Amino acid sequence: MYRKKLMRACLTGLMVVTVATANVAPVFAAEAPAGTEATDKEVLQKVSINYYDEGAGKQIAEVPLEVGAGDTEIALAVIKKYMPAEYNLVSTDYQIRGGYVYVSVTPAPVVEETQDVKINYYDEAAGKQVAEVPVQVSSNASVVDMAILTRSLPEGYTLEGSDCIIRDGYVYVSVAPAEEVQNVKINYYDEAA
Repeated sequence: MYRKKLMRACLTGLMVVTVATANVAPVFAAEAPAGTEATDKEVLQKVSINYYDEGAGKQIAEVPLEVGAGDTEIALAVIKKYMPAEYNLVSTDYQIRGGYVYVSVTPAPVVEETQDVKINYYDEAAGKQVAEVPVQVSSNASVVDMAILTRSLPEGYTLEGSDCIIRDGYVYVSVAPAEEVQNVKINYYDEAA
């Protein structure tokens, strides 16, 4: 009997020390905290988010979710989280209607990949580089359009020749100084008159 009392005192002391060091209200682990019930579960409702492309007239995706029973709309962060990556939002109303949230989307614009190319304008007669102009062209281009070469041509030079082929990120263009042109006024004089 003495042993049982000693054991009970040791266990009680251990529980008190454990509870005190944990900074928790002194209750036994087997007891439920006062004022709480084991059946406090939040009531949920099932909702589906429908992403719809009105321009194409088709549903893009349907995402099922569970939200609180009292919720009447879905947060923008949730809408964006499940939105297909290649689309942008159009609608701003995310109300739950009959278990569905209708979200209007539009395809995101396709961004073309580009590569940086430098056009090297070289005066072969003088043996010097005249200019180096950076331009961007399509990533799958192997030549530069002649219109780009002409548009970027340094002032005071004319285009002599180029094969327009991109080699290691450069296009080599042969140029020559433009001939100077002057406007001359010619007066015709009749001496017989």
